[in-house]
Amino acid sequence: MTNQLGNFYSERLEWDKAAEFYLSAKNYKGLIEAFTMLEDYDSLAQIIEEIPENDPLLNELADRFQLAGMAEYAVKCY
Repeated sequence: MTNQLGNFYSERLEWDKAAEFYLSAKNYKGLIEAFTMLEDYDSLAQIIEEIPENDPLLNELADRFQLAGMAEYAVKCY
């Protein structure tokens, strides 16, 4: 249910509310999108350790850090 609420709020571009529900659902893909849209790179950095090793989401997260010019966090994703 919390994941569906995250989707509901993301469709309405209410990223702060979407992030709250994605966090409860442990939906890391949704969190990456929400935190990126909020430009909340500190929160993005915190979820690096929560995503399982070798998960393809780490590559996506690394790309987003690189685009933001945050190479040190991108390296942590690998």
